[in-house]
Amino acid sequence: MECLNAVLSRLDRTEADIFNVTQELAVLRECLAKSGALSQEVFKARLHHRRFEALRQHVEPPLVQSRDESLYDALDHASLLLPIVQFSGLQCTYALERSSKQAVTALRRLMGPIKACFTKLYVCGGCQRSTDLEAGHVTVPPLINVVNTVERMDLNQMLDATTFPDWEVLRSGPEMTSRSDAVAAILQGSLYICGGQDGMGVLNSACRFHPARGDWEVLPSMWQGRWNATGGAVDGCLYVCGGADSSSPLNSSERFNPLTHAWEVMSPMLRQRSGSVSAILGKALLVAGGGDGQQPLSSAERFSSSSASWEVLPAMAHRRIGAVSAVLHECWYVCGGGDGHHVLDSVEMFHAQRLCWEKLAPMTCPRWGSVVGVLGHHLYVCGGGTGQSVLSGAERYNTESRTWEELPPMQSQRWGATCVVALGCLYVLGGSSGTEPLDTAERFNPAACAWEKLPNMGQPRYRGAAAIIIG
Repeated sequence: MECLNAVLSRLDRTEADIFNVTQELAVLRECLAKSGALSQEVFKARLHHRRFEALRQHVEPPLVQSRDESLYDALDHASLLLPIVQFSGLQCTYALERSSKQAVTALRRLMGPIKACFTKLYVCGGCQRSTDLEAGHVTVPPLINVVNTVERMDLNQMLDATTFPDWEVLRSGPEMTSRSDAVAAILQGSLYICGGQDGMGVLNSACRFHPARGDWEVLPSMWQGRWNATGGAVDGCLYVCGGADSSSPLNSSERFNPLTHAWEVMSPMLRQRSGSVSAILGKALLVAGGGDGQQPLSSAERFSSSSASWEVLPAMAHRRIGAVSAVLHECWYVCGGGDGHHVLDSVEMFHAQRLCWEKLAPMTCPRWGSVVGVLGHHLYVCGGGTGQSVLSGAERYNTESRTWEELPPMQSQRWGATCVVALGCLYVLGGSSGTEPLDTAERFNPAACAWEKLPNMGQPRYRGAAAIIIG
């Protein structure tokens, strides 16, 4: 007992000594700061350096061979680099990459895993009910419960290959209007949402999400309200083309310039188009198909940002509305859709260099309102409708063998879903089963050749927008 009391007495004296030293150190820092001999920044930097040196003493060789190693030596070790990047953030990482050739070499070697640390999946807006399942529909369909919520899944938080984080509902407010059938695009690291409809009318409003700040910003309104439009980011600007107002398809086009923070009216397209497909090839925006209010179109055209004008391209072999398209190896693939009489299984490819279309092998079944994605040298097409039923089937086109391959079906039938590609997998979100909207989500993992169930979203949504943002 006496021994324990002696130990406790020594602990009390030690605590008192620590308290006195702490007080003296605080007074000394105040005096040095007032005299101008020591700034807070210098003090913290010196303290950080001393702590880092102490930490280095505990790092086992061969990770650190000598006390003369630099930051760039540390960047050569993936076990050190990835934690540094995660702690510093992507913007600091890009700044470090620009600092020297040594940093460029180290960071670019691991840029894939680095970007994976900051990959987030967003899904925005959409509606929870509609009576429109007819291919070729042009006027505004009766939508019910159009939503303004945004959900996010941090793909970096996956515990393993099959355990996924839950969806996080982001703050919504007046910045994020309820909307469906909007144009969504990534420009300079921000997510833009433009136009669409809210169940009562067609919208001309626009907003953008800043992932670094985690908030939405209201943008100036477009010159014209439009839903079912198309567009994309070209040469630093966001283009929005065609679509329909409350009564008829449009041929007007406009672009948002982030430098002037304003919309600029561009030359109108050569045809009115609603429900068309588009692609970005170089500094040109290509648009094909859609409907003009009378019938689906086979025509195509191209807008060049350098000439600021539209030019006629060769027409497709089939009229198409509600098709899907994607760019792969500098070629533009257009699949399915409806011609006004039938749902199509045909596929065409546009050669940008030769300025011509080539008919490819048809899909294994007709599809309208499906989703499309590109992984490696494969073009994936999933779900959609045949005109009589909604599909769960999926298939992929091999650009090397030029053949279609049936894949395992999705876990749900989906029409009007959204789709993105991230980290080597194809993510398919929401949609409609034909009788009810879906809050389910799944992804196709090519390595396992299987669909993997994701956590359900916070609410059903289809004909919404989805995007992958790295940041």
